[in-house]
Amino acid sequence: MPSQYNDSNVDMDATHVPVRNNVVKRSFYTSNKPGTFIRNAITGREYEWKVGTHDSLRLFKIVDTIGHHDKNGCQILQSNKKRGVPLTYNSEPNHLYYDTPEEFMRHRNCRINKDLILQWNEKRKQLFPVEIRN
Repeated sequence: MPSQYNDSNVDMDATHVPVRNNVVKRSFYTSNKPGTFIRNAITGREYEWKVGTHDSLRLFKIVDTIGHHDKNGCQILQSNKKRGVPLTYNSEPNHLYYDTPEEFMRHRNCRINKDLILQWNEKRKQLFPVEIRN
């Protein structure tokens, strides 16, 4: 593994990203900047819709405020080994977009309330009735 990286030749779409002369695996892809194309949080694939637009409501969005990942979705490396808690945090939240709530639950290994899923699907059907064929 190379030990030195130059930011000018780094592919930020890569699943492994150089951070402080180490290569770390990206945990997710973020969509933090309004007006940029939305990326799928798992694959990094760009959607045709932009952050902050009406069309962004087609996707299931979560905001990660835990602060354990940087703006590129890479885990912050500095940690307190006794407690397993990072010494530094990302104070800016990361915005993550998924095709569906189920995709989010699989990726983040969690469960969300079924009522929330039903509400999201209903809202999506109301906003985009022509496209939804479920």
